[in-house]
Amino acid sequence: MRGEIVDTIKQYWRHFLNGDDEAFKRLYDHYIDTLFGWGCRYCRDEETIKDCIQELFVDLYTYRKRLCAETDIDAYLFVSFRRKLAKQLKRSRDLQTVNENFAVEQLVEQLIEEDVEQETIREEESRRLMAALKKEVVELPSRQQEVLFLRYTSELSYDSVSKIMKIPIPTCRTLLSRALRQLRKRMKPA
Repeated sequence: MRGEIVDTIKQYWRHFLNGDDEAFKRLYDHYIDTLFGWGCRYCRDEETIKDCIQELFVDLYTYRKRLCAETDIDAYLFVSFRRKLAKQLKRSRDLQTVNENFAVEQLVEQLIEEDVEQETIREEESRRLMAALKKEVVELPSRQQEVLFLRYTSELSYDSVSKIMKIPIPTCRTLLSRALRQLRKRMKPA
């Protein structure tokens, strides 16, 4: 399934580079929510995040003739967006702390969703588990939170995550493995 999505995105990218405005719209629609969620990890000002996303896509449209057809689109967009967001925050001298609640809630929903599909959990148990998991995810180191968010919530490949976080793929796998192991250990019934 993920491979089909990646192929479709690559097709949209190539069509966009050749001047297809509908493909550009589809790329925007595909990435807007994920970029927004990821931006909320670094900035609490939603308007700043939206402005940076808009600026990113305006730049893409403006400079599309200079862009490479064979690129890791996920990594390219996330790294470009992070750069724009960092530049905007530095410019406004309004560095924000990570808005953990939004990203954690998305991550918790994703993780809970996977568990719920595998087991039938009563609604009350699910609420209790979500609250406990949210508490435990917040306790993880920020790099482990980031790799969980990018891998599960944003559904990015290890290759894309490694480029975004500027770490080797084995380090991504290690961070994710440690985070999941810690969550399992902490969440294990007493």
